[in-house]
Amino acid sequence: AENQSRVRRAQARLEVENRRIEAQRLQDMGDLDGAIRALEDAVLVLRWNPYLLGIADDTGLTEADLQQQIEALRNAKSANDRERRAELERLALADKAEREREEAERTQNLMVQFLRKANDAFYQERYHEAETFCDQVVDLDPKNAPAAELKAVARDAFHAAAERRYSTEFKYHWREVFDDLEYDDLPQTQLVSHPSL
Repeated sequence: AENQSRVRRAQARLEVENRRIEAQRLQDMGDLDGAIRALEDAVLVLRWNPYLLGIADDTGLTEADLQQQIEALRNAKSANDRERRAELERLALADKAEREREEAERTQNLMVQFLRKANDAFYQERYHEAETFCDQVVDLDPKNAPAAELKAVARDAFHAAAERRYSTEFKYHWREVFDDLEYDDLPQTQLVSHPSL
């Protein structure tokens, strides 16, 4: 019976030691959760195996030693989790900054294109179209004072062009009506002839 007790004790000790080795292997691989589970399994083997009660040697097979190792792994896991979260936040902020930079660049390119189109339209005397392109720039950047000023110039040019056009039309119509008046006021110099009956 003494021999059998020693064999069972050796088997239980070997099982606990195998789980500790497995925990160390998992820890080396970076799987802290797996290492914690392996050590918790080792604690359960110690608790439920009567052959290992009272063992107090320097092999680290006591429940208190295993609990210390578990606590150290949990602290390391917490530190790793904090570092991972910090790294993810840093990456998210970097990604957000990159997206904002790309959006600002895209917006700037659009504004340059709209201003060029506005310039072309203005010099081709398509003032309303030039004003519309300036509006699009102001929509993209409400604080863009030069675009707002160009819009006002285009609007004024549109109104001035319309005024010139209407003035020319009014002058032509005036002349036409006045000519009709002069013609109507001319005295009749020819005899009125009636058709023969």
